Amino acid sequence: MKPAIWKPEALGQVPLGSTGIRPGEAGWESYRGDVVMEGHPDLVLRPKEAKQVEEILVYAAAHKIPVTMAGGQSSLTGSSVAESGILLATEGMQNVYDIGKDPASGETWATVDPGIFLGDFQRAMEQEGWMYPPDPTSRNEARLGATIATNATGEDTLYYGPTRKWVRELEVITGTGERRVFSRNGASLPAEEKATAGYYHWGDPIDLFIGSEGTLGAITKVRVCLTPKPASVFAGMAFFPTLELAMKFVVEARQNADLDPRALEIMDRGALDLVGKNPEGIQWPEAAAAAIYFKQDAVDAASAGNFMEAWYAQAESVLATSEQSELLDALFVVEDKPGLDRLRSFRHRVPATLHEVVRGYREHGGGKIGTDWWVPYTQIGEVLTHWCEVIQSQNLQYVIFGHVGNGHPHVNFLARTGEEKEKAGKIVKAMCAEAVKRGGGVAGEHGLGKLKRDLLEIQFPQGLETMREIKNTWDPHWILGRGNLLATPTD
Repeated sequence: MKPAIWKPEALGQVPLGSTGIRPGEAGWESYRGDVVMEGHPDLVLRPKEAKQVEEILVYAAAHKIPVTMAGGQSSLTGSSVAESGILLATEGMQNVYDIGKDPASGETWATVDPGIFLGDFQRAMEQEGWMYPPDPTSRNEARLGATIATNATGEDTLYYGPTRKWVRELEVITGTGERRVFSRNGASLPAEEKATAGYYHWGDPIDLFIGSEGTLGAITKVRVCLTPKPASVFAGMAFFPTLELAMKFVVEARQNADLDPRALEIMDRGALDLVGKNPEGIQWPEAAAAAIYFKQDAVDAASAGNFMEAWYAQAESVLATSEQSELLDALFVVEDKPGLDRLRSFRHRVPATLHEVVRGYREHGGGKIGTDWWVPYTQIGEVLTHWCEVIQSQNLQYVIFGHVGNGHPHVNFLARTGEEKEKAGKIVKAMCAEAVKRGGGVAGEHGLGKLKRDLLEIQFPQGLETMREIKNTWDPHWILGRGNLLATPTD
């Protein structure tokens, strides 16, 4: 279906329009873009309740006005950027309604508005003795509804799974302005370790909206499952002289019956050098080509002690095969909250610093090109080694960090010019094609948005028509998230 042409003058009667922000008005600039892209919303609206969202979308559907949903606009794909029409920001919807228990399953859940910051929600639950595990890097900037719309993951996904696993109910307003509620219990959860992008149409109806990037409906209320906080948790960092040995450590750690890792994250030498001297005071040996950041839950102090011994033994076993076995002395572990926060902050300093570095390249046509592909974890060593050789042969700068325990590292190109950016883009597409061929995916957590939607055809070469049919069903005028996931039809 070809979307109807909308008339800008129709914006004059939009519900809440009198309190909206228009181009040139105070505050408008702050809603223009995300981390990597800028747009031009004709009107920014900030509803405070589901009824207002419903009224807006009923009007938008009647007048065929494009509507782009926005949380904290921390997206890396342009998905929260409105190129025209209405930008609907959820920041005014931040209520935590209740914490309850499902009498049938015994699961504990919380009912929440979509506009609360994920980090704020998690801290509120922790004060009640509960944990909501999904933890993307941007958890303090991303809003809960947006993390559901992208099926966000994070460092703890290795043990706790992606966002989809924790969602039990969604209230949404579809592209026709219809309010719908979709529910499920924990017994019908899909077996998903990493996302694959596009519409998840082989699960329950609720799964269509999780990861749909705001293209099928606006999320207006959420019920998510909670889990008790672990009695004990520790984290550590081990250093390796080669990337290959770091990958060997990861694979063997996942297969080690004495370990049950909560997280396994890589930082290559480029990432370590990028942060340099850091406020966290983390230092690394000169001989280290890569570091693995690991986390482990435990039921008590005795169990934690046993796990620590097992982690040390695992690193010792791998390093014994190298000529730099003394790197074992650099392995360290932290157990207290300040130490855990310090190590986490160091890990997440890498992407933040990266964005600062590449900002200066944009005037020359360059910038950051990052990957989000993943492969089965047992294949990650072979895949990553091969592509590092390819990248180096093209004389491109890059750093690697991310969720290698899931076979999901982020390879980030620091393209200094337009020519380098073009080279990097071609390599990313080739990487994605290999990832799919190996049984993986093109987008493990960031989604595709507007900037990476061409990768959907690599993931589902025979499935694009099915995706379009799903879009037509829930948003027949293609007003929601226009340009995200799928190109807008032109004929």
